[in-house]
Amino acid sequence: MFNFPTIRIALIAAITTVIAASGCHVVHRMNMSSLETAQKYFSQADSAMKDGNRDEAESLARQALQKNPGSDESRILYARTLWDKGDRQGAINALYPASLRADASAEILLEISQMFLAMSDLKNARYSIGKCVMKYPTNPDIWRLRARYFEMKGDPEQAWADLHHSLSLDSSQHAVRLELARSYLKNNQPQRALESTHYVLSNAPTGEEPLDAFVIEGEAFYALERYAQAEDSFQIVVNRAPTNADAYFYLASVQQKLGKYSEALATADVGLRFQPNHPGCRDVVNTIRTAQQNQTIR
Repeated sequence: MFNFPTIRIALIAAITTVIAASGCHVVHRMNMSSLETAQKYFSQADSAMKDGNRDEAESLARQALQKNPGSDESRILYARTLWDKGDRQGAINALYPASLRADASAEILLEISQMFLAMSDLKNARYSIGKCVMKYPTNPDIWRLRARYFEMKGDPEQAWADLHHSLSLDSSQHAVRLELARSYLKNNQPQRALESTHYVLSNAPTGEEPLDAFVIEGEAFYALERYAQAEDSFQIVVNRAPTNADAYFYLASVQQKLGKYSEALATADVGLRFQPNHPGCRDVVNTIRTAQQNQTIR
C-alpha cells in the first residue's frame, strides 16, 4: 500500500528544491548581470576620468559602486573622481566605511591615508597608516607612505628608515630612491642625495633615466659647490625638457655661479620665452643686468 503522507511530503520537498534551485539560478543571473554592468560603468568612468570629463566620470563611478558595493576598485575610483572635482570630504566619506572594516584592503587603506596626508590630517593619517602597517607589513607602498607621514611630522631620520625598509621589500623602486634623495637634499645631506641618485642613474637603461634624477643630481652638485658638474646635469635636463622654463632656470643659475654671464642671460631668456613671468629666470636676468650696469661684472 502507498503511504500518502510520505509521498506528499516527498513531493512537496521535491517541488521546493526545484523552486529554490530556479531561484538560485535567477539570483546568480541577476548578480552576474549587475557585476557585468558595474564593470562596464567602471571602465567608462575610468576612461572619462582620463579624458578629463569629471562630471561624467563621477556619475559613472557612482553607478559602478551602486551596482557592486563590495568592489574596492569602484569605491576608490569614485573617491578619486570626487577628489578630482575638489570634494575632498566627499572622497574621504566614500572610503571611510570600507577603511573601518576588519578586512579592509591595503588599497583602501593606502588611498585614504594618502588623502589624509594631502589634507595635512596627520591624526587620521597615523591611524589608517598604522592599521595598514599591522595588516600588510610586507607591502612596500605603505612604508613609503609612512615615510611621508614622518617627513611631514618633522622626523626625517625615521622617514629615511621607512624608505630604506620599503626598498628592502622591493629594491627596484627607483621612485622611492629618488624620494629618499629629495629628502636628503631637503635636510642638508647633498652627498647622500648624490649616492641615492647615482644608484638610479647607473641602474636605469641608457636614455631611459628618470628626468628627476638629473634635476636632483644637479641640485646636489650645486649644494656641494661642484658647479661644473651641476651644469652638466642641468644641460641634460634642458635637452630632455626643452620647453620647461624651470630647466632653463636651473642651468642659468649654475652658469651664473660659474661666471658665464652671457650664457646665463641667454639661457634665462629662453626660459622666459616659454614662461614670461618665471620668477627664477627673471631674477637671473635682473641680477646680471644690474651688475653689468654697475660694471661689477662684464
